[in-house]
Amino acid sequence: MLHVSEKAATHWSHTSHYSEISCIEIDGRRIVVKQIMPWYLRNLEGDERDRTILRINDMTEHYRSLLRRHQVPLSPEYQCLEENGIAVHVSSDMGESLDAMLRRAQAYDECVHLIERVLVALESLLTQAGELDVGIDAQLSNFCPDNRRGSVYVDTFPPLCK
Repeated sequence: MLHVSEKAATHWSHTSHYSEISCIEIDGRRIVVKQIMPWYLRNLEGDERDRTILRINDMTEHYRSLLRRHQVPLSPEYQCLEENGIAVHVSSDMGESLDAMLRRAQAYDECVHLIERVLVALESLLTQAGELDVGIDAQLSNFCPDNRRGSVYVDTFPPLCK
């Protein structure tokens, strides 16, 4: 269970197509909390809501395992939970997105370096032989820098289409 104390400070929040996302700080540690389709889940009742949350969380775990199999760097901490009838995904905050960094970049070499970070992270995925078994939403806003692995892919809610 995720228990957010009154000491929690919200650093940012926004609503995407499928979730309400916030970065909060608890006891000096930042985490990202995604409420997956709360507007949809609140309209479901009983077993249907429970089955839907279980399916969302199982699909996310399966998708993350496919990404790991292709050595896509992911946030090391990720939990799929159910809180008060909502699917909640909690991960460590990986910092600023490459998109935000690119928007501030002033030198051409800096821009190229940021894009190279994504290509390094996705090399195994991009060189899949045969039929593709997993894809991603490769927007720069879905990546954060990682000195060891180039970048980390942070949007691990399964794509809704292939």
